[in-house]
Amino acid sequence: MTNPAMRAKRALAWVLLMPTVALAQPESGELAGGLARILERMESPVWGEREDATSALIASESIVMREIDAALASGDLSPEQRARLTFAAVQRYRREPLAGLGVQFGNGGPGAVQIAAVVPGFPASDILRAGDVLLAVGDDLGGGLIGGQDDLRAEILSRRPGDVMPVLIRRGLRTLELGLPLGEYANLQDAAMLDDQTVRRAMELRRARMNRDTAGPDAVIGSGLDMRSWIAGAFPEGTWEGLIGGGERRDPGIVPGGPSSELWSRNRQMQLRGFWSGVEEALGEGAEYARGSISRAMSAGVLLRGVFLEHESSLIDQIEEGEALGEDTSGLRVSLDRLRAQLAELDARLTETARRLDDSQRVGE
Repeated sequence: MTNPAMRAKRALAWVLLMPTVALAQPESGELAGGLARILERMESPVWGEREDATSALIASESIVMREIDAALASGDLSPEQRARLTFAAVQRYRREPLAGLGVQFGNGGPGAVQIAAVVPGFPASDILRAGDVLLAVGDDLGGGLIGGQDDLRAEILSRRPGDVMPVLIRRGLRTLELGLPLGEYANLQDAAMLDDQTVRRAMELRRARMNRDTAGPDAVIGSGLDMRSWIAGAFPEGTWEGLIGGGERRDPGIVPGGPSSELWSRNRQMQLRGFWSGVEEALGEGAEYARGSISRAMSAGVLLRGVFLEHESSLIDQIEEGEALGEDTSGLRVSLDRLRAQLAELDARLTETARRLDDSQRVGE
């Protein structure tokens, strides 16, 4: 019988291998018997049984996504159960109706993805032009800066065929707010293969727009914990030496039982992360990661501010030109007022992010 320490290590390995995502909590409902049995099998002491349970959930036609949501909102799941359910949810999401924009991407990077060609027959083909540059997605442009082609694909796939996707584009010297009607991804020819990371991001975005409580208990492992508390939870035995054999860090990490174990033989391609050699290394690595995350947030905010200022200048020009021609510019003025309010909110967030970055750098000194 597997001892509690070994089960904790295996659960931690799954958490590291398959990062959890927050899934929506349903309005009501109990776990169906079929899913309850699968959850029990996911806690089997036999690795192959847990793998078979995950595969069964992915293939099931009787267990619907609402039941999986209910399970993920439960507070009784182990980290491994939660990670396996999340993995299955991503595979199931691939079978959902997914939207397609009907374009070929050209050059692109954070905050700007160019359209190289428009696919005839898709709903947005009469709106977009080759050479247009997509800058942001969403009604709240402050939350929709495009991070690159993969980010834009996730934004599109997070919607359903027939949805209208609000975007900010650059066309020549102007920026325009447009609503792009979406077609079906399945109708795209020679479309890029969908990797799990993009599909998982699309699923997260779709659920976030549903305005549901997406937190769930322990939806993100370590949420709200300081680094020392997280490490204490990761190593319940209170020691690193038993895991890493003498205190030295090993990469890749150790598979419990070695090459002759069932875990090794049934999952040869498994990639475990290296363990920390001690608490100081773990804390230092955590602080470095935190500084990097804050720095990336700061860079993204500065880039978004540049997009906002460009759009503000374009709106002012369009208002002045329209007024000179005696046109009604009230809609443009509403857009300008909304943009300036978002710019003020962004400046406040940037100020706070800069403070956090300064604090993190002082901690590392």
